[in-house]
Amino acid sequence: MRKSSSAFFAAIIATGSLAPNISHASGALPRAWASAQFGADSASCGALTSPCKTFQYMHDAIVAVGGTILVRDPGAYGPVVIKNALSIVNANVGDASVSVSSGDAIAVQAPTTASILIKGLVIDGGGTATNGVNATGFGNIAIQDCTVIGFKGNGLAIVPQAGPGLFAVAETLVRDNGTGVLVQGNIANAQNMNYVQPTGTLTRVKANANGVGVLATSLAYVEIDQVDATANATTGLSVTNNGFIYLTKSTAVGNPTGVKVSGGFASTYGDNSFIRNGVNVSGSLTAIAHN
Repeated sequence: MRKSSSAFFAAIIATGSLAPNISHASGALPRAWASAQFGADSASCGALTSPCKTFQYMHDAIVAVGGTILVRDPGAYGPVVIKNALSIVNANVGDASVSVSSGDAIAVQAPTTASILIKGLVIDGGGTATNGVNATGFGNIAIQDCTVIGFKGNGLAIVPQAGPGLFAVAETLVRDNGTGVLVQGNIANAQNMNYVQPTGTLTRVKANANGVGVLATSLAYVEIDQVDATANATTGLSVTNNGFIYLTKSTAVGNPTGVKVSGGFASTYGDNSFIRNGVNVSGSLTAIAHN
């Protein structure tokens, strides 16, 4: 499992897996522009000078499978269900938000061959919606430079129902959610070797003031690299039910329990800081060496 987090994240983004035989979109543009302020959803939208308005319309009617939605202006773009390989990219034009009061802000229900990139978005549940990103179907998914706040379920739920389930989350804040980041595999048919083991990295993620900061469970393999889990209501970093976590250069501060290992497996590279928690570590950490 151990590999360079930056290299793993780059590999996730670079993977060009598409789903040419399973398409839920009718668009043809490899890339198109969105503007919540000045755009209009129509069959002719998508150019820089005539942007579309909502991510969902662009997914359904404008952007080709494997294409890219580019954010032109700050604004609110509405929820989106992603059913194909797709990138949504805000390259520092200001706050591009997906705000909802119920359900999921971004639902990823793509084929297991699909690559997904979500970059630079503010995803807000207002304290009442369920999940920020609910990723149940994908081949690989990368989430970068996002802020995910106010979901009563999970800020990020990485819960693939079929493999391979590769993921990378980097430079992202998850705050005021039930669970900041949930990574969950599927072990229902493990006896028949028919199970899902999501594998990936959390790199420079801030999981603050959630119920649980990060939870890995049910055969999930998660490298937790330079993650800050501070002031969560119950636990900073948790692994349960045959999940696996690998801890490096990470901190858990000011939680009732800093790191909780309960029915799972946790390895540490010995360069973490777990301080000023009610209990710094509950359960067993296995010391391992960097390759």
